Amino acid sequence: MHQWGEHHVNIHRLLDDLYEEKKRLNRVIAALQLLEDEEHSLRHDGGLRRGRKSVGPEERRLISARMKNYWAARRDTEGPAA
Repeated sequence: MHQWGEHHVNIHRLLDDLYEEKKRLNRVIAALQLLEDEEHSLRHDGGLRRGRKSVGPEERRLISARMKNYWAARRDTEGPAA
């Protein structure tokens, strides 16, 4: 003879546990989506930039002139190379 009552209680308990787990997962997913959205907006609003800064031709020319002067001054103060 099949004991339906015991199985019904187990299924009910399993369903309750699964619904609670689903609520917990939905909260975790929502929190992760919020973090992802904040990171995305920071990256696109000028924050969290990676890599080198983009430099235009005029600024590159000025940097080059400064570095040439820097290295010339270093050569003058160090004397002959070993």
